Amino acid sequence: MARSLYYVWQEWNMRIFQGKQRTVGAIVRMIIQEVVFRGTLTAKLAKKMESLNFYSSRIYYMDYKIV
Repeated sequence: MARSLYYVWQEWNMRIFQGKQRTVGAIVRMIIQEVVFRGTLTAKLAKKMESLNFYSSRIYYMDYKIV
């Protein structure tokens, strides 16, 4: 959610201060790519922690329980 707001804020600043703008599709694409990347990052982190047996079999990452 915060990252989505960041992209909207960034676009707003670009339009006001630089006179540039991206299409709505480009902004949505960037947000979707960020969400997918964060999701795969979380899954990779969970697998790595489990392989290291760093925590018990249940790993908590940013308030999301990953089993």
